[in-house]
Amino acid sequence: MKKIFFLLLLTLSTSPVSSEPSFDCRKAKTEVEKQICASEILSVLDVKLASRYRKLKNLYRGVKKSQRTWQKQRDTSCGSIPSSDERENCLIRTYGFQLAELEIITKQDTSQKLMAICRDIATSYYAGNTYQMREGGRLTITCMEGVLDSLGQKKIANEQWSDLVRKAGSAVGELDWAINNDRKSCAGSCGTMYHLFHNATVIEFYEGVIKKIYQLD
Repeated sequence: MKKIFFLLLLTLSTSPVSSEPSFDCRKAKTEVEKQICASEILSVLDVKLASRYRKLKNLYRGVKKSQRTWQKQRDTSCGSIPSSDERENCLIRTYGFQLAELEIITKQDTSQKLMAICRDIATSYYAGNTYQMREGGRLTITCMEGVLDSLGQKKIANEQWSDLVRKAGSAVGELDWAINNDRKSCAGSCGTMYHLFHNATVIEFYEGVIKKIYQLD
């Protein structure tokens, strides 16, 4: 029951956002631009990032440089990926990273702000079927990994931080799956609903990591 409540809270925590990106898709030329235009999730993240950048770029030093550097890295690292699904995952993660980066470098960051960055993804899938809600949870996790990458670069001295985050998240998710879906009484047939619980558990874990970092500062 707790996990169901958490999942519903996650999906209702933000209002829906326009699915059009911040640029004119009729002029999209690069693989990255085309991918953003083809993805509702990436369009939402692109609008969110563009809006935040416009508000901050003339108020804080380092914002414009950070955005230029990020755009080059985004196009280089994600644009060369041949698989559309993998390219989308790369872009979702890097958008999560830069949204967090802008908060952190301008010292506007709080644990609540960083936890909220990726929640529009779950919101956009709320009205869908169980499979779509499961996918929304998975993509929210991908986005949060980007947020944690950015946070780790600024606050954690361990260069293996990103690997630690992913391994820990995977382990937590696998443990939750074993508890719920691998029970002998389940006979491996509990199915899709427990994917939702699995994703909710990983998201809850990642949010706990963010909170812990800020509690220690």
